[in-house]
Amino acid sequence: MRRASLPRIALFLAVIQGTVTNSFAIYPNKQIAFENRPVSEDLAQIWHFPDGVLDLVNDPLRTVGWQGTVIELPNDKKTFNFQINKQDDVQHLIDVFAKIKSQRLTIRLGAKGSPPDRSSKGDTRTLRIDFSIGDQKAVDAWFERLPEVEPGVRKIRRERLKEPYPACPPTLTIYVINKHDLLNHLVIPLHVKLDTAHGLKEGKKSYWQRDKKTKEWTPPPKEVVDFIQRHRQQQANLRQQKAELPAPNTRAVAPLPEKQNSSSGS
Repeated sequence: MRRASLPRIALFLAVIQGTVTNSFAIYPNKQIAFENRPVSEDLAQIWHFPDGVLDLVNDPLRTVGWQGTVIELPNDKKTFNFQINKQDDVQHLIDVFAKIKSQRLTIRLGAKGSPPDRSSKGDTRTLRIDFSIGDQKAVDAWFERLPEVEPGVRKIRRERLKEPYPACPPTLTIYVINKHDLLNHLVIPLHVKLDTAHGLKEGKKSYWQRDKKTKEWTPPPKEVVDFIQRHRQQQANLRQQKAELPAPNTRAVAPLPEKQNSSSGS
C-alpha cells in the first residue's frame, strides 16, 4: 500500500495558500489593483474584505495588487505592494493594518522581496511591504465544487481533503533585508501576531534566506529573532495579567420589596 506523502501534501497546501517562496514566479497572476487608482467598495464586498482592509489597500503608499489565476485552485489570495519612501512609512502602514477587524492579524518579517516588486516603476527596493489576504468564503465554495470521492472526502489533483484549508489571514510582510536597525523603531500592537516569513518556532530550525552560492538556508538574524521573542513575551505577560484579574461580581441582587399601598381599602 502506498503511503501518503506528507511533504507533497504540505507543498500543495503551501502553493494554494501562496506561501511557497517564488510561487508568484511559477504561476500566472492577474493585476487587480493599479497605482493611483483606489479599490472600490463594491470590489471590497465581493472579495469579503473585513472592515479596515479597504483603508489599507487604498493608502497612498499602495502601488499595485495581484491575484493568482490557476484554474484548479480558488485563487482567493490577493497581494498588494506598497512603496516605502521613508522609515515612518513602515510604522504608518503597521498602524493602519492593526485597525483591521480580524482576530488573526499577522505581521511577518522577510529577508527579501518575494514575490518581486511589480510596481509600475519596475525597481527592486531594499525595503518593501506587501499585504496579503485570503477569502474563506471563496475557499469554502471552491471546496464544495470538488468531486467527492467518498463520504466526507473531496479530491484535488492527487490530494484528498476532508475540509477546506484556512484562507490566508490579513498578513503584512515587511522585507527588512539588511535594515535590521529599523526594528528598534517599530511598535507592533500586542493583538497582532509576529513571525518570520517562514515561521519561527522554539526549539526548531528556522529558515530565513537561501544562500545563492551554497543553496543552503540561513537562520534568521539575531536582531530579528530577539525582536519577535520580545513581542511574544509581552503578549504572554498581557495574557497572564488578564488571567490574574479578579472575576467580575456576578452575585444576584435581591429585588427591592414592593411598596405597600398607603391607602386603606374598604
